[in-house]
Amino acid sequence: MPYPGTNEFILLVPNVSEGVDVVLSSWDGAKQKTLFSSPLSGWKLFSLSDGGVFLSSLPADDTAGYAFEIQRGVLVPRVRDILGLTFLPRSSSDAVLFSQSGGGDVSLFASLKKDTGILSLPIKTVADKCVWAPRPIPPSVKQAKTDSGPLIAYCAVPDFFPTKNFLSDWYMGTVHTSDSWWRIDASTGEVTPVLQSGDTNQTFDVENPMIDSDGTMIAFMDASDKSLWLLKINAK
Repeated sequence: MPYPGTNEFILLVPNVSEGVDVVLSSWDGAKQKTLFSSPLSGWKLFSLSDGGVFLSSLPADDTAGYAFEIQRGVLVPRVRDILGLTFLPRSSSDAVLFSQSGGGDVSLFASLKKDTGILSLPIKTVADKCVWAPRPIPPSVKQAKTDSGPLIAYCAVPDFFPTKNFLSDWYMGTVHTSDSWWRIDASTGEVTPVLQSGDTNQTFDVENPMIDSDGTMIAFMDASDKSLWLLKINAK
């Protein structure tokens, strides 16, 4: 994936220990720099617009998952020992969304600061179905992490989960969901419906959501047929 602010990209590369290296590379591959090496495979990579780089373990139901930030070649824990962990960090902030899938139940949480309290959110979905809304940052603090003002995310929430091993079945494409869209204020835990599944004739199993820089359009794929859709939202 592209590495923000540069002409380079960042990727996971298998290494000789049967693990992976996190590598920063020029587009032609001529220049490469290893940011971190792991003896384990099975990582998901996140590259944020502020230059932050995160790794989370690939999720599986009832299996403990971990998420880390890479800082100067060292893994700094961000979320630990969460069953069926899916994880979504926010650029220019310490806030993260993460979900748990264990015992046939799915829960969503927000954490606004490192090593502080965790807020349980009143909707059930996986973080892979969520996207953080952008927030204007004054030019003087563009490179700093700031948590002033509301932290807004949008999540697609299944009407129900079709199996107890939802994550494994969903990633394999053997089950699909019918999702509604919700707005989340992670600062307060308040949630507001945006689009209910019964409001249209079309049902969506949302995957790979992305939001524009104005926070008014969300692009996503329907996992059932891989079609591309746009959702217009009221960012106020």
